[in-house]
Amino acid sequence: MNTWLSLIGKYIYTFIAAYLTFALVDGIFILAVALIALVGAAANYLIGDQAIMPNYGNVIAAVANGLIAGVLAYITILLWPALTVSFTSLAFFTIIIAIAEYFFHLYLESGKKIRTESE
Repeated sequence: MNTWLSLIGKYIYTFIAAYLTFALVDGIFILAVALIALVGAAANYLIGDQAIMPNYGNVIAAVANGLIAGVLAYITILLWPALTVSFTSLAFFTIIIAIAEYFFHLYLESGKKIRTESE
């Protein structure tokens, strides 16, 4: 159950970051923001939290998660022809996600909130 709550939390702060950067700055509609947040949160959990963090630690995983979210947001926007995004909002989104992931990982590590593969 704690893993699901952690995933919901990850989706919520990814959605907030996408909303602040893409919807408010570039005017992207809320459905696109929700899709970007869903893709970013899922990929960050599967790649960053499950593969990178146990092997390389919090800082590397947080930076990787920010980059993963930024690249996937860019790809999602490229695949949706009606959307455009500025480099500035994409960069801010990447930075916000990296910072949020760093603190999220500290929270997870502090109380073993989710199970890792080794447990």
